[in-house]
Parts: sequence; C-alpha cells; structure tokens
Amino acid sequence: QSRSLKVYGGNAQLDWRLGQRGFASLSGGANQGFVEFYSLGALRNFWLDQQNEYVRGDLGWGPIHGRVFYNHLEGEAGNWYNAAQATELRAPIASHALDATLDGNFHFGAEEQHTLLVGLNYRLKDVQWGFLDQADRRQHHYSGFVQEDSRFGPVTTNAAVRVDKHPYIAAPIPSPRLAVVGHLGQGRALRVNAGTAFRTPTFMESHADLYIPTDIDGVLVNSNGDPELEPERVASVELGYLDHRSDLFRAEAALYAFQVDRLIDLGAVDPGTRITDGFDESVGAYVAGDTTFINEDPSYRAMGAELGVEFFGVAGLDTYANYALERVTLVDGESRELVLSTPRHKINGGLAWRSPWTVDLGMDAHWVDKQVWGIRGFDDAGQVQVVPTDLSGRLILANKLIWHVPAGHRRVDISAQAWNWLADLRGAQAQHPLGQPVGSRYSASLGYRF
Repeated sequence: QSRSLKVYGGNAQLDWRLGQRGFASLSGGANQGFVEFYSLGALRNFWLDQQNEYVRGDLGWGPIHGRVFYNHLEGEAGNWYNAAQATELRAPIASHALDATLDGNFHFGAEEQHTLLVGLNYRLKDVQWGFLDQADRRQHHYSGFVQEDSRFGPVTTNAAVRVDKHPYIAAPIPSPRLAVVGHLGQGRALRVNAGTAFRTPTFMESHADLYIPTDIDGVLVNSNGDPELEPERVASVELGYLDHRSDLFRAEAALYAFQVDRLIDLGAVDPGTRITDGFDESVGAYVAGDTTFINEDPSYRAMGAELGVEFFGVAGLDTYANYALERVTLVDGESRELVLSTPRHKINGGLAWRSPWTVDLGMDAHWVDKQVWGIRGFDDAGQVQVVPTDLSGRLILANKLIWHVPAGHRRVDISAQAWNWLADLRGAQAQHPLGQPVGSRYSASLGYRF
C-alpha cells in the first residue's frame, strides 16, 4: 500500500477573560484517518486506522492555574506485510487518558528575584489492545514538582525536583535538576547543569502477550511483558559557554556526559517444554520458546562536544555552522566503545540571503557520519541475537526560494522548497538499515499577510 497518511480533523477553542486576573479556556477536536508508523524490535512497519478525540479545559486566577484534558483513541492496527501463511499481526486498539494538573507560580524577595513554581498532577491511563494480556491495565499515576528560579547579581540558578508514583513501582521516583548560569559581562555566559530523568515501562513492555515472527518460516516466538520492570534512568551533566558580545556573530560551545542504566530490552528465548511440543495448532506454527522484556545489566555512557557559530557581518546575509562529536561506551565490568546507531560526527551549515530585490534565497546542508545499528533478530536455535549492520553516511541539501510579490506592501509571498535534491542525482538513502529509502521532496506555498 503506497499511502502513508490520510487524516481529516478539526479543532476549536474558546477563551474568556475573567476580570483583570483570571481567564478560562475550553478547547477540543477530533481527527480520523490512516497513518503509518515504525515500531521497534521485530515488528517493524505498522499502519493504524483510527479516530481520535480530545477535550481540554483551563482555568486561571492570578498565580494559580488548573488544567484538565481527556484523550480518546480507537481503531485497528496491523503490520504492512508478513510472510505468506504467517499470522497477521492485526488487532483492535482503544486508549483513554484523563489528566488533571494544578500549579502555582509565585514571585517573592527583593525586586521579585525569586520565582517559585509548584504543582500536582494526576493521570489515568487505560489501554485495550489485542497485543496485550488480559490483566487489568487501568493505571493511576501521581506526580508533584517544585521549581525555584533565583537571581544573585550576575548568577541565575534554577533548581527543581519532580517526584512520580507509578502503579507498578513500589517507591516514588525522584528526578532532581540544577542549572547555574553566570553572566561574564556583556553578551557572555557560562552555564552548568546536571540532573536525572527516567522512563517507566510502556504497556507493551509490561503486558505484551503475542506471537512474533522469526527469520525461519513457520517458526514463532511467544513474547511476554513483565509488570515488575524497573524504570530506565539517565544522569546527565553539561557545561556550556555563549559569546554574543557583538551583533555580528554568535558562538556557543558545550561539553556533556550521560549515563543510562537499566535499559529495557527483550531477553533471551527460553525454549522450556516447547522444544518437544512441536507444532502448535492454536497458532498454526512451531513455537521456538518464550521471551520477555528485561532490564539490561550493562550501563551506557555518552560523552560529546558541540560547537556552533552564526555570522551576520554582511548586510542581508546570515550564515551558520555547527559540529557535534559523540562517543558512546558500554560499561559491564570494563568500558569499551560502542558504535551502535550513534554517528560519531555530525555537521550542519547554511546561509540565508535577503536580496535587495524581491527575492530571498536559503540553503542548508546536513551531514551525518556512518553508523552501525544493532538489528535484533533470531538465530537458528530461536535465540535473540543482535547483528551489527552498517549504514553509510549521508548528506542532505535543502534550498528555498521566496518571492515577495511587489504589490500591496509585499503582503503576498510565493515560495518553493527543494529538500534532499541530491537523491535525484545519486539515489535515495535509508536512514535506518531496515527503513525505506528517503528520496527528494519538492513543495511550494502561497502566503498572504493581513
């Protein structure tokens, strides 16, 4: 099927002013249609034929603000293709989410140099999906946060902590963060920030119950979720410097380090008694065993640097360039370099020219170094294996031409864009080893200002 997106939708919003200090807002919308999306792991490319509705209400008075919204999605999802005679991964899905937040933003101290933001949140999640088991999947999530901004002369601080209570995690999960910015005279600043964050397991990782295909015809693996998974965690620290002393240029540099622990992934396949059971008539295939989602033992560390420069020294001409370097290592008793799905080098550059006539031009270039992706699959014994797969580097060029029609005080603009036009000269390139080749895209637009 060649179509990847066809959606119809509409939205509306109504706002009220309540005196000098308050406001109220009511909004909502709906859309219906067909969308394509990519999934992680062995499931690959999927379609979703869905309808989605939402409604939201906001109410504020002075420093207090409350918000409530409800989202509903219902439809059917399935894989775009599957092997002949294989089970089609197609199932209905329904999702409900109700969210309520109450927060306050308060200023105090001399010249209101301190700003305190506090808030509470509740979210109800409910998912019904044919890929999940029959357990109760209604979840109640609670969270609270406190953030304090302060100014001490040339130094600005931002300290925050958020605490989340997940229904499957016994203890609340804190996420602290601290940022300090020092202003080094006119147009220069030095910043340091550190913090932690987390990702709790998805419904799929907690409740999966489906048979997934292997590389061997007629052989499936039963994939299960684990409601006792721990959240993934990341800790980060960053040092940055900004120099904008002149209107002619702007420069910024940054160094950073991250560590990720307890990544969630599929574990090895346990054949159990299935290896002697043979053909499973209930699914119409041989079942090699069972696998479930697990927290990985190794940690991952990423260290990198970024440098960016913008120059405005020529009237009507703006230019920019930036470079990023990153190195990822795997830590499991010893540290060794890991180059899976992470390019070592990235370069971006471009220019925009506002001509003295009625035409403006722009060009951007984006280059990414070669990569090695770890593609997950199954070996002849039905065990999960990760196969390193090369992906060559790529260069993407994009151009834009804008014509300001010389009529009516230039209220009419006609523009044309060409994105990745190099693909027409040397062929399309995929951005994932199993992804579709990405070709060129051309578009035009008409704008009127009033």
